Amino acid sequence: MVAGITTSDKTFSELTTSVDRMEIPLYQRYYQWKSEEIKQLWHDLFETTLDDDSEPTCFLGPMVFHDESLAGRRTTYLVDGQQRTATITLFIAEVFHRLREHENRGSSGKQMGALIVYLGELIVRGDGLIDDVQKDLGDSELRLIMSNCDRELFEEFVKYYEHSGYHPYLYKAINVAQSLLQQQIESRIIDELGRAAFEALEEDERERREGEALVDIAKELRKVLKNYATFSVIHIQDPYDPLTVFESLNSKGMSLAQSDLIK
Repeated sequence: MVAGITTSDKTFSELTTSVDRMEIPLYQRYYQWKSEEIKQLWHDLFETTLDDDSEPTCFLGPMVFHDESLAGRRTTYLVDGQQRTATITLFIAEVFHRLREHENRGSSGKQMGALIVYLGELIVRGDGLIDDVQKDLGDSELRLIMSNCDRELFEEFVKYYEHSGYHPYLYKAINVAQSLLQQQIESRIIDELGRAAFEALEEDERERREGEALVDIAKELRKVLKNYATFSVIHIQDPYDPLTVFESLNSKGMSLAQSDLIK
């Protein structure tokens, strides 16, 4: 092991346990993924569940962290990996809120409740914050703290399922995440019934089938985030300077392996 650098492989779920709160440092760029990148990540996550391999993989690249302690408070800064982490959080928040607002829980009610709790604990901090599936997240603290220019809109959507503010990339990313989930729900029902039968569904029956499809999607997302969506997690500390590492990552136009960081 190299002094100043520790590495490990963690799934997204394991990451929320090992890094309870991550913050985007001031020198980081703002969120700027476009629809093509967001759609690709969505498809990468869900295609993993279709893999016939007994041990499917969904490697999402490196994440670089740097810990600092100021005035007795320990802060973990996300030096590299903001775009992927923020986008996955938007996906989770979209599925989470759609489950919470689904009126016709029916026979899926218990499954929905368990999925809501699991997904909610990936995006907010603290134990037992959302054991009541209708609890307002307003008093909760997000696990991912975005940079100042993104923070208000990101928090508004993840906590309250609203996006009244405007940001040229983040606002569009929220709309893309919402569209992707709705398309996924409808395509599953159409695959089962056919388009004509889908379009002829009565409101109550459509809601019931949408709820069932939503539960299936949430279960698949949970499975991927818990078992397959893996990052190479790199923690840097003295003598390495996080700003220098960040500039090196961006000047090369790609994420660096541990050997590159050492150099």
